[in-house]
This record gives sequence, structure tokens and C-alpha cells, in this order.
Amino acid sequence: MYGAGKDTDPHRYDSIIAALRTEPHPLPLLHAAKFFVILVEQVLLIGDSPNNSIAARAAGCPIICVSYGYNHGEPVDRLNLDAVNDTLPDVIKLIRKA
Repeated sequence: MYGAGKDTDPHRYDSIIAALRTEPHPLPLLHAAKFFVILVEQVLLIGDSPNNSIAARAAGCPIICVSYGYNHGEPVDRLNLDAVNDTLPDVIKLIRKA
């Protein structure tokens, strides 16, 4: 899946998964697990908002949020998350440790 950030050129991705629903609905995450033939518990959502947290928990997958983005001014560390990081490079470091 890719987001609506600065780099939305679909040619830069190996796979693009789309679903008819968006967060907080869990369908996109369930669809991604089915597409890649993995357990939904193996799908990691990297998000930045309450809707991301709701979707991840509804699907049953782990979630890491960055502390900036579409969080509507609310600190994401109050959400039901597996981890919070300040930057995407920090998220990558955390994933590599796992």
C-alpha cells in the first residue's frame, strides 16, 4: 500500500494494494495479508493517526506510529500502539532489531 504523501508515483513500488475501504476499516490490512499469503499478524502498519490504530487493532496486526502527521494535534502515544517513534528512520531501526 502507499499513502498520499509526496512520493505517490506507482512506478516506484513493487506492489500496490488497494481496497474499497479505508481506515479505520480493517479491510485494507486483511486484503494485504491475503494478497501476500501471510498471517495478518505479520502485517505491520506504520501509521500516524487514531484511525490507523483502530484499523490495525480491528485487523489484529501490529502498529507503530510516528509522532507527527495526521494525528489531529493529539499525541499518538496515548493510542493503543506497539511503539511510537519520532522519525521513519527510527521505525526502520526498530524493525531491524525485531
